[in-house]
Amino acid sequence: MPTVQFNNAAYEAEPSESVLDTLLRNGEEPNYSCRKGSCLNCMMRAPEGGVPSSAQAGLRDTLRVQGYFLSCLCVPESDISVVPAEDAALFQRAVILSRELLAPGICRVILEPATPLYYHAGQFLNLRRHDGLCRSYSLASVPNLDRYLEFHIKRMPGGQLSNWIFDEMKVGDSVDIQGPNGACFYLPGAPEQSLMLVGSGTGPFTVAPVRVIWI
Repeated sequence: MPTVQFNNAAYEAEPSESVLDTLLRNGEEPNYSCRKGSCLNCMMRAPEGGVPSSAQAGLRDTLRVQGYFLSCLCVPESDISVVPAEDAALFQRAVILSRELLAPGICRVILEPATPLYYHAGQFLNLRRHDGLCRSYSLASVPNLDRYLEFHIKRMPGGQLSNWIFDEMKVGDSVDIQGPNGACFYLPGAPEQSLMLVGSGTGPFTVAPVRVIWI
């Protein structure tokens, strides 16, 4: 069986078991969230290579060549040595400019990133608190029209990050952001193509940027 080397320890992977599941089964605490390859929270790096191409699906070429991969998708084919992803390559700092309730259980948060961020309407970012807790939120701002990044965040029962945003986060605080992520966005070039918008979570706010630009 392949072994996964992490934190000066070697763990034997079970058949068809991902790197993430191998580490969790052995008591390690790597970052993760969706476990489906969507949120990118479980990204790690294999300095010596050996990563299946399927574990790098959706990553930028600059990350692929450096050995970054999604540990939830990586079923090792041979022994592999992995380390946590390097923050500088993935995250940047953002300052909270505004926080207000739009409705019971819905909070609008506006962030100013340290450097301008290009994204498509329909994508999402990962927001990370100072202690490393990270969650994914859809962007409600409109690319090229809104200067800042806007999120409409729903309070989740027992949600660690959403409850912190509602109850403790203050204007002037900082969070780390990673992205943009997600392939659910419209590409121009086929104006006759039908367009179906589906909103979940905070409802129409998640599809409003697409509507503003293309409809």
